[in-house]
Amino acid sequence: DLLLRQAGLRHVREQRIHVPIGAWGGRAGELMALDLQAIFQALKALLCTYVPIIPDRFDAIVKALPSEWEQYHTSYTYIMTYAQKEKST
Repeated sequence: DLLLRQAGLRHVREQRIHVPIGAWGGRAGELMALDLQAIFQALKALLCTYVPIIPDRFDAIVKALPSEWEQYHTSYTYIMTYAQKEKST
């Protein structure tokens, strides 16, 4: 929001989009869960190196996530911000 205003844009608006994670959230939730599982696997080597966490422990944590998503009805919030450019005269 602040960066858009500093760039000279006007009518800055913010919209929050809540996306469920897991089967409890229907098809959208199932797809989000698949995406997150793929992201965690893609980042595994990096996270195991820099966090640090041993790979077996990482796998156990990632394996436990779906049951937590179902139990707590977890969701992810996307924040979309948009604005208009000032008119040139």
